[in-house]
Amino acid sequence: MPATAPLPRPAGSPPPMISWYRCAVPKELMKQLNERSDLRGWWLAGGHLALMLATGLAVVLTAPHVAWPVTALLILLHGTGWAFCINAVHELGHGTVFKTRALNNVFMRAAKAPPS
Repeated sequence: MPATAPLPRPAGSPPPMISWYRCAVPKELMKQLNERSDLRGWWLAGGHLALMLATGLAVVLTAPHVAWPVTALLILLHGTGWAFCINAVHELGHGTVFKTRALNNVFMRAAKAPPS
């Protein structure tokens, strides 16, 4: 199908509907993919928070002793990890990570960025 320029819309008309593609996933597979597990939750959420702790600690401990480009790289890694914490907070807020609701709440609070 050749690419064409979009047709102009009359003033005040609603935007065009977006046509999303939805993959057909069998119900059994979807149920298996959405199964909550405390062990897997600890692995995923705990691993992410451990990575945040490790990169933050690396910045603090190495900053006075290494060249500034190394510190800048460590800060970039740490900031990138925090930027992806919104995904963890989203899923933890829905209660889809841990089977135990209290663990979802604890890890959600830990993954939120500290107030500015």
